[in-house]
Parts: sequence; structure tokens; C-alpha cells
Amino acid sequence: MGKIVWPAKNLLTVTEPDEHRRLKRAIQPAFTERSLREQEPIQQKHTDEMITTISEAVHITDENHIDLTLPVTHTIWNIISDLSFGHPLPSDQLGESEPLTFNACLAHALGY
Repeated sequence: MGKIVWPAKNLLTVTEPDEHRRLKRAIQPAFTERSLREQEPIQQKHTDEMITTISEAVHITDENHIDLTLPVTHTIWNIISDLSFGHPLPSDQLGESEPLTFNACLAHALGY
């Protein structure tokens, strides 16, 4: 999986200027002012849901801290999925994103 996800050419990994320009040009329409305004309700919906989740967690814990890793991770994956496919990830698939992300990063770091 790491070979598919990370070594694939993308704006973060490509070093050739012409290839960087080509990739940037391909995604540029998603970052126009109009596109960003159209995306805002989707991002706001998922951010509001995350804040609700965090607020509920604060009220049910006896500890003086909470772990934000899962709510933030789920929010990011839901926004990406919603913007890419028109719907957030099904809740039963959200838990699968953490090992996938971790393993892809680990595989890349190890050179696989």
C-alpha cells in the first residue's frame, strides 16, 4: 500500500518543476474562490459534528484531558471523502483509516 500512496507523484513529493506545474494545474480548479465557497458548507458541517463530538466527550470524562486524535482524523477523512465522492465515509470504515494511514506512513519510512 505504501508504494501506491506515498511514492506516487503528487505536489508534496514531485521535484521536477514541469511535473509540479502540471500537477498543480490539474487541481487548481478546486482552489478557486468560487470552489472554496461551494466547499465551505461541507467543511462546516463536518467541523460542527467534530465540535459536538468533542463537547460530548468533555462532559462524560472524569479526566482533565481528552484525546483529539480520532475526532480530528475522522473529520479530515470525512471532508476528503465528501468532497471527493459526494458523501462521508461510512462509520464502519472510519476505524479502518487509522491503521491504513499508519501502515502507509510506516511502509514509506521503511522504504517499501
